[in-house]
Amino acid sequence: MLRLTGVFALMICMLLAAVPAFCATDLDGNWNFTFNSDDGDHQAPATFKVDGGQVTGRFADRADVKGTYSEGKFELKFPLVYEEGGLEGDLKLTGKVDGGKVTGNWEYAGYAGTFSATKVQ
Repeated sequence: MLRLTGVFALMICMLLAAVPAFCATDLDGNWNFTFNSDDGDHQAPATFKVDGGQVTGRFADRADVKGTYSEGKFELKFPLVYEEGGLEGDLKLTGKVDGGKVTGNWEYAGYAGTFSATKVQ
């Protein structure tokens, strides 16, 4: 009986150690974005963390990310100041995660386009 209890305890410990891996999403981590627009492509880094379907993080080292994630799809909307272009407003990103890649659409200050991103290893 004592031996079975020890094996059972070991199995529980192994399962608990694996829980963070099961909780992580494909969206968690660092990304390099390419935004396609009428005036050319624009690059920006982002870091995302998903917790219970809520997305937080940083975008281009200048904005706090807020949004939702479910079943490989995400919707983000957060205020962003683009000083180089003299614009400010909410950046809206809707997209889907497919392994180490993300694709979708963006809207910002009356402009719109598509984007893609690759996960930084």
